[in-house]
Amino acid sequence: MGELSAAKLAAEAGTSRATVVRTCQSLGYSGLSELRDTLISEERAATSPPEEGDPAASALERTVVAGIEQIQSMRSILDRNQFALAVDALAAARRVLVVTLSDLAVLGHYAVFHFALVGRTAEAAADPITLHTLATLLQPGDVCLAVGHSGTNSLTIRVAQAAADTGATVIAVTSFARGALAELADIHLAVGTTRPDSFTQTMTRIRLSQMLIIDALQNALAARLDAAPPTDNMIRAVTQYTYRRPRPPARRRSRKA
Repeated sequence: MGELSAAKLAAEAGTSRATVVRTCQSLGYSGLSELRDTLISEERAATSPPEEGDPAASALERTVVAGIEQIQSMRSILDRNQFALAVDALAAARRVLVVTLSDLAVLGHYAVFHFALVGRTAEAAADPITLHTLATLLQPGDVCLAVGHSGTNSLTIRVAQAAADTGATVIAVTSFARGALAELADIHLAVGTTRPDSFTQTMTRIRLSQMLIIDALQNALAARLDAAPPTDNMIRAVTQYTYRRPRPPARRRSRKA
């Protein structure tokens, strides 16, 4: 983008100046100048190492590096054949039960929402007793998607075992290639974990890889189910709970002389 003006950029792109400005505004910027300044700032921040002695900057850098390492590890470790089997099972299932407990519990709701966006209904619950009850109601052809870290959480294993006893397909997502949950599962997605570090960074790695797997399954299901893009009604249903129009600035009263 360099130092091009909106008019010159439009000429280079074969469009109009108004289109350039509207595109910048649709991204949340007032115009091309603000977008350019933001990009320059982000580039400087990305190429500039954190100042020594700045604990906040160092913590940010360590967290970002840990995330990058985890993504690279997951990409090299994940078994593509097992992933394809998981997509097949999820696409064909009558019911899908997502099991996520402890600090990963929020991922159950995350999976339910994102699967629903591509036409794959699923269910999740916050407590293990409800999950266990739901697992006993599954049938052959249904799926229990159990997400964990070590694969040794006894509560997750009990729910997965209950699902397996009904004949449902158990898909396990863990960080390691082996473990009780992995041995119980019909399909196992090992997302890996890189070198041990602080507890906080380890949990960051775990949550990132598990969330990425859910996103990957969602995208694969969208293609498999030939899901249409979210409809206007769906988008409206989401935004009415999450978006609030900013109020126009109040007019200042003119002071009388």
